Amino acid sequence: MKRATYLLPGLVLAITILATSCTQEAPPPTAQSQPGAPGPAPTTVIPADSVPLTKEQLKTIATNVKRWKAAGHSYSELNKKRAIDDGLVPKEMIRENGLVHLFGGPADIGAAPANAGVPDTFYVLFSGVPNDLCVKLAFPATDNFLVYAGNFLKTATSEEQAKSLCTTGNLWFIAK
Repeated sequence: MKRATYLLPGLVLAITILATSCTQEAPPPTAQSQPGAPGPAPTTVIPADSVPLTKEQLKTIATNVKRWKAAGHSYSELNKKRAIDDGLVPKEMIRENGLVHLFGGPADIGAAPANAGVPDTFYVLFSGVPNDLCVKLAFPATDNFLVYAGNFLKTATSEEQAKSLCTTGNLWFIAK
């Protein structure tokens, strides 16, 4: 009987701990998961200042590619791999599978076709640009590039026209 008296308080304590731990809620997920931890796939978060940041990236590309050309290269040599290998694009645009723009979609770079509107130049193409941001980038044009929205060779001359052209999500930047 003495033995049962000693075991009973321990048993009550164990049951209390077990019951308490089963009723506690799990902590809420944190905003940042640990590296390698399972979790949802990352999503693209578009910064509030994305339009000025994108224009700055384009200006950097224009400067770098023009220097590269002045060093004796030809635009016909320009492609994504060469732009990455030669450091012509900002590092934040480089991903394992190629180039992406600030809005998360694919980006491309290469020699502009003869009908681009500017002789002997290059283009930067952003695909999958959200419509509202496409409109902000398509009109008004930038200092360094002619901007074609939607299908190639379509320049927006007004915000309304930019809205209708941006339905494809494509923006072509042709270096001036």
